[in-house]
Amino acid sequence: MYNTKIYQETGGDKWIVASGGELEVQSGGTIDVQSGATLDFDGDLSMGDDDKMTFGDGNDAAIEFDTAQTVDCLQIGVDGTSRTLMIMELADMSADKGLAASTYPQVVLYDAAATNYMTLGSVANGTALVGASNDMDIRCGLVATDKVSL
Repeated sequence: MYNTKIYQETGGDKWIVASGGELEVQSGGTIDVQSGATLDFDGDLSMGDDDKMTFGDGNDAAIEFDTAQTVDCLQIGVDGTSRTLMIMELADMSADKGLAASTYPQVVLYDAAATNYMTLGSVANGTALVGASNDMDIRCGLVATDKVSL
C-alpha cells in the first residue's frame, strides 16, 4: 500500500518522511552512516531512559540517562583501558596528548592552549585525587569538610 507520508523525492535521490510519517528500524536493524557522511538534525535527538549512546568500534564509551540509580541521573562511561574523559577546545581534539592509561576513571580538563591540564580522579582507598601538569596552580575552596590532606 502506498503511504504518502513516506515517499521518494522526484529524481530518486532522497526519501521524505512527511509530518505524521515514521521510519522505524526494528530490532536487529541498522542504519549505517559511512565515514565522511553526515546525519543532519534540525530538531532534537532523543534517547529514552536507560538507552545508551555508544562510541567506538567495540562500544568503547557511552552516555546514558540511567534510572537504576537511587535518583535518576546522566552517566558517562569511559573505556576500560584509558579510563579517561578529556575536556578541551574542539580544535585541540585530534592531537595526541600523551597521557598514560589511568588505573581508575578520571576527568582531564585542558587549558585553552591544551598544554596544561588538571585531573580529577580517585584511588582505591576512597581518596579523591586532584592533580595538575607543568606550572598549573591548584586552588581549592573547601566547604564543610572534616579532613584535608595536601
